[in-house]
Amino acid sequence: MPAREGNKEAAPILSASYILNIDDRPVTPVPVPEWGGTVLCRPLSLAEQDGYRKAVEAAEKDDDDDEVRATIVEYLLLVLVNEDKRALFERKDLGELQTKCGAVLQRLFEDCVSVNGLSRDAVEDAEKN
Repeated sequence: MPAREGNKEAAPILSASYILNIDDRPVTPVPVPEWGGTVLCRPLSLAEQDGYRKAVEAAEKDDDDDEVRATIVEYLLLVLVNEDKRALFERKDLGELQTKCGAVLQRLFEDCVSVNGLSRDAVEDAEKN
């Protein structure tokens, strides 16, 4: 990586091994006052982002409002982790998690979408349904 103009110290040249082994997906604490605490949101890999996008598109194509709403909770299943960066919820928790306050889940979804650097369009598409 070339040094930027005016920068006297050049950034180090990174190796493939270094890049592949660095933890570049730190978790972000997201407050959930309604639940009395904070949850941790992890960034998704590019493959996970693509998989989620495809799930939303498939739900919209099928014109299944229940399935589209479920994709919001499925997203939270993907991104919410414990302190060891392991999934906070299991797939079997999907139905029960869907019974939690919609406004809280929606806000948490939006916050985690922001952590993942996804477009506002992803949020708006999910909110439409």
